Amino acid sequence: MVGVFIAVMIELCGIKALAFAIGLYLPLSTTLPIFIGGAIKGLVDWRAERNKEPKADDDLGKGSLFATGLIAGGALAGVVVALLSVNDTVYKSLKNISAEHGLVNALSENGYFILGLLFFAAMAIMLYRIASKKSEE
Repeated sequence: MVGVFIAVMIELCGIKALAFAIGLYLPLSTTLPIFIGGAIKGLVDWRAERNKEPKADDDLGKGSLFATGLIAGGALAGVVVALLSVNDTVYKSLKNISAEHGLVNALSENGYFILGLLFFAAMAIMLYRIASKKSEE
């Protein structure tokens, strides 16, 4: 009940409760991609306002739906891996089919991190392009 009243109070203050709750409960390493998504949304909105284009509805915009799908997909994948990792035999089998070891050997540790950064940048560019695409009405 305390959480409900905090959410109501935050909404009355004009702050979206979901954004507040995510920032409150999740660590910074988890919320940084969400912040970058918000920055991309701000950039798309700024560009639309500058070009005198109508802004997309916050909840139903193409960029919001795409970003929500990425968040939900990542969460579901994390839950599946966590469930599979409970059993030691399955955990060892997962480690055997993991591409991490081969990629670290081929690219080095820093190259592996840069590869992850490049994939993240590619998703950010896709999000920007999808969010700024004009509606076909």
